[in-house]
Amino acid sequence: MNIVTYILNLQNKKHHSGIDRWIWISLRALEKVYAFSLKNKRKRDIKNQQKLSVPVISIGNITAGGTGKTPCMIRIANEIKKEGHHPAILLRGYKSQWENKGGVISDGIHMLVDRKIAGDEAYMTALQVPGVPIYIGKNRELSAKRAINDGADVILIDDGFQYWKLYRDLDILLIDGINPFGNTHLLPCGILREQLSELKRANLFILTKSDQITENEKNDIKLILNQWAPCIPIIEGNHTPKGCIALSDWKEKKYETIKKFTNANVLLASGIGNPKSFSHTAKEIGLHPVAEIHWDDHHDYTEKDIREIAQKAKSLFLNKVVITEKDAVKIGDFSLAFNCGVDFYVLPIEMTFALKDEEILRKHWEDLL
Repeated sequence: MNIVTYILNLQNKKHHSGIDRWIWISLRALEKVYAFSLKNKRKRDIKNQQKLSVPVISIGNITAGGTGKTPCMIRIANEIKKEGHHPAILLRGYKSQWENKGGVISDGIHMLVDRKIAGDEAYMTALQVPGVPIYIGKNRELSAKRAINDGADVILIDDGFQYWKLYRDLDILLIDGINPFGNTHLLPCGILREQLSELKRANLFILTKSDQITENEKNDIKLILNQWAPCIPIIEGNHTPKGCIALSDWKEKKYETIKKFTNANVLLASGIGNPKSFSHTAKEIGLHPVAEIHWDDHHDYTEKDIREIAQKAKSLFLNKVVITEKDAVKIGDFSLAFNCGVDFYVLPIEMTFALKDEEILRKHWEDLL
C-alpha cells in the first residue's frame, strides 16, 4: 500500500487507533497549517488581482481528484467556438516541461510541442478542441495576455476556482456526484481544497456524474449546496461514453472508427482520480470488466507497466484492455502497447446535459459574450 492509498483509507475511517491515531493527529495539525496558508494566499492574491479586457470563465472544483473538469472544458470551449467566438484555454500544464516557463502548445490547428512538453491533460484537451488554442503555465495572467494578443475574445481557465490572481466573470464549480465533499475535512485530512463556506463564490454548480447516483443522493448533495450557497443554480452533467476506439486510431483522431462492444470481457487499466467512475462508465456501454488495475492519479507509465497490463490480461485469457483518454496520452507513447499480444482500446467520454440544464449553462456564458 502506497502513502496516497494509506491516507485515503485514513480519511474514510470514523475511528482511529494505534499508529493510525497518531498519524491522524499529525494530519489534523497539517490541516490547520494548510487552512492558515490558504487564507493568507487568498488575501495576498486578491489584493493584486487583475481584470482582463475580455470575459474570463473558470471551470473549477472545491475538492482534490477527478470531478470531470476536462470533458466539461472541452464541451464549453467547442460550443463557444461554434457560436463564432474565439476562446482560448489556459491550463497549468501539471508535470509538464513548460509548467514553470509557460507557452503555447497548440494554435488550434497544429500541436506545436510534444506530450512531455505540453503535459498529459493539456495535450489530451488540445486533441479534442479543434480551432481553440491552448496555453499552459503556472502564470495564468501571462498566458491570458498572450492569448488576448493572439486574438482570443474569451478566456477559459482550467481549475480556476482557487486562482485568485485573475478576476473571473463566471465561476463554474463542478461537484463530483460520487464523492462530493469527502469527509468534509480540508487537505490532507480530507479532499476539500477549501472550506464549504467558499461554495458561495460560485456562479453555477454542475453536479457531475449525476447519472451514476440515485435521486436521493442528488437531493442530499443539493441540500448541502443550498445550505452553503442559496440561490446558486445547480445543473446536472452526465459522463456519456461514446464507445471504444483502438489506441492507434485514437492517436490519429480517427473517431469514426469507434466501436460498440456488447458483453465483451475486458481488463480495465487506469491512473486517474476516480477509477470507480471509469468502471461504471465501462459497464454502462455493455463492457464486462473481469479485472481492473489502478495506479495513482497522474501516473507516469513505464514499459514495465505496459508488460504488467499485458501479462495480467493474458493470464485471464483476455485480449482487450480498455483505458481512459487521460491514460491513452501516456500509454500511446510506447510502441510496446501496440505489440504486446493484447489490444488496447480507449473509452472516450463527453459531458452531456438535459436540454433545460444545457439552456441554463449556455445562458450563463452568453450573458457575458
